[in-house]
Amino acid sequence: LLFPLNLLAQTPSNNNKSSVNKKSHLENYLNTAVLFKESFEYEKAEEILKQALNLDEEQKLKEYLGKIYFLSGRLEKALKVFSSLNISNWRSYIYLGLIHEGLKDSDLAIKNYKKSLKLKPNSVTYFRLGKIYRASADYKRAADFFTKLIEFDPSIRLAYYYLGESLLKL
Repeated sequence: LLFPLNLLAQTPSNNNKSSVNKKSHLENYLNTAVLFKESFEYEKAEEILKQALNLDEEQKLKEYLGKIYFLSGRLEKALKVFSSLNISNWRSYIYLGLIHEGLKDSDLAIKNYKKSLKLKPNSVTYFRLGKIYRASADYKRAADFFTKLIEFDPSIRLAYYYLGESLLKL
């Protein structure tokens, strides 16, 4: 995608509707960053989000910047961004779990995945926890999480394979 950045992210004008314009303007930044992310242009998405962060410290923008860092393999930067957030949603805990997994810190990954599950049961978290326990040869716990995953979403065929493998190794 080739977009002139100055047209996509213009600064808001100062007028009586500044708070409405500011929110709308921040949404424009975020939408532009999404377009770049979807076309795998992570550096451009990062640039747009950094410009927006200069205007406002909005949590949603920081979270998205953290996701861009994660997707582009910059785990330390992603961790720094996510650690600065006031996290209250299950998806952010999944990203923190993924980041810690990538940084080879299974204990913190497990901690964040479990926080995600407390907020909302989800298939990604059950799967990742099963994979972590499987990799550490804790086949009982792995089997428990793959079983929960299958109960939660029976369409994930790989869960059946990993469950069978874990049960065989008990």
